[in-house]
Amino acid sequence: MDWVSVAGDVLKGALHNVLIMGTIIFPLMIVLEVLQELPFWQQFSKKLGHRLSWFGMSESTAFPLLVGVIFGLTYSAGIIIEEVRKAKLHHREVLLLNLFLGLTHSVIEDTIIFLALGANLAIILGGRLALTVAIVFLVAKCYNKQAPVRLYLY
Repeated sequence: MDWVSVAGDVLKGALHNVLIMGTIIFPLMIVLEVLQELPFWQQFSKKLGHRLSWFGMSESTAFPLLVGVIFGLTYSAGIIIEEVRKAKLHHREVLLLNLFLGLTHSVIEDTIIFLALGANLAIILGGRLALTVAIVFLVAKCYNKQAPVRLYLY
């Protein structure tokens, strides 16, 4: 077995995968940045912000919330970290946002899989969203607004 040949094949495969991921991730991040600046998004954030205020979250949480629900935790994590560094999100909001995302992440992929297996769309989406809203609402109401939440960003 020629180890140099194996190492070369591994490096070629890894480079190929990185290039494929880059061609997907970089345009997606550009689209997300542009979307965030559009007037439509500003109006939508305000409308969603009113709903999020029920949970004690500001309209600054709307963008990371939607990105997390639609695209997944990886993309929203980067946006959440960026928003915390810009001091747009309070630590309590990050806690509630992460709770919401933890319960609803990959909702599109999971729903498609369960629909393919014959599940009822209303039960899958409605049940998951209702449970998420109830849990986040209860945590938001029970959580002491003055209690510090420690976030460690390295």
